[in-house]
Amino acid sequence: MGKESLEKPKIKEGKMEELKKPEWLKEVEEKLTKDNGLYQGLEKISELPNAEQLVTREEIEELNKEALQKGLEAELTEGYIDSAKKVEEYAKEKGIELEFKEETLQKGFEAQLARDWIDDTEEIQEYAKEKGIELNLKKGLQKGFEYSLSFARIDFAKKVEEYAKEKGIELTFSKRVKDIVEESYIRTTHNPQAGHAEHKKRKLLGAAKEKGIELNYNEVVKMDYLDFLNVPKKDRLEQEKEVKIGDADLESKFYGQIKENECKGKFILAQDLETKEVKFIFDATLGEHKDIAAKYDVDVIGGGWLEIDKENRKITISEKSQDFGYEPRIISAAIILENFPNYEVSVEE
Repeated sequence: MGKESLEKPKIKEGKMEELKKPEWLKEVEEKLTKDNGLYQGLEKISELPNAEQLVTREEIEELNKEALQKGLEAELTEGYIDSAKKVEEYAKEKGIELEFKEETLQKGFEAQLARDWIDDTEEIQEYAKEKGIELNLKKGLQKGFEYSLSFARIDFAKKVEEYAKEKGIELTFSKRVKDIVEESYIRTTHNPQAGHAEHKKRKLLGAAKEKGIELNYNEVVKMDYLDFLNVPKKDRLEQEKEVKIGDADLESKFYGQIKENECKGKFILAQDLETKEVKFIFDATLGEHKDIAAKYDVDVIGGGWLEIDKENRKITISEKSQDFGYEPRIISAAIILENFPNYEVSVEE
């Protein structure tokens, strides 16, 4: 519970600010009407004692208990034991007995695991025992394990697995886990914002192999990621065009998801492995320049980062591929201008 919810309401020019009123007073006001002559004057702080007389002491205590109970559950659901203890202590000072629910503490246990706070789970387990509640460790650890795998956090997934073994718990490697690992691999491969996720992908591949899960890179890299995400056609940039730069004919492709009128991602200038044709490929659904190369079966010359601002009709070329270096940037700029003739194209070092 936040500190401000336990403080006295602030007074401004003899009136209580609407947003600072205690919950019990708001509910008292809701019970009254301006017609019965009792509503007037309730906002004056000097008349609060009279306001309390409008309802029974038991009703006020019940309202206070309800507010504190909600505060307690909010802290426990997040796994914030220290804050929960403060709420509990405050309630005791007021003579209010709060209720501790198994599902609330279970959620807190799982929330700590989701944040990689495995070392802090002992505290919530002990707290639950004090309240006569036995947490479902297997359920919580299984969820924490699967959650870590879904974000390719392999080191923490292994830590959860080791912790489970210490507790004599065997985590399940069901079809659900296999599906989670495969989806995580897909999302890690198709994530231009993550930047150089090769290390993360290798760890995920290794962990999958240990569990007998085969992940097919070629299938994953060549898949249509926007179809996988069910992105509507109106939110896609899909553009292919053959352009002539000097005496050379070049193919160009722009592909990605448009978010808030922008499309950002990596691009390459490359040669087709079979035809040797030069291609400019912007694919904002892949995390590495070499992933773009693998998807389109090309030999990379170089590449960088592209930002397309549809609202302001601006395109920015920047950065370079750490694997392949710069491409001839003047060629990239010319190809982009051919595809977006009414845009301002700028090159940043």
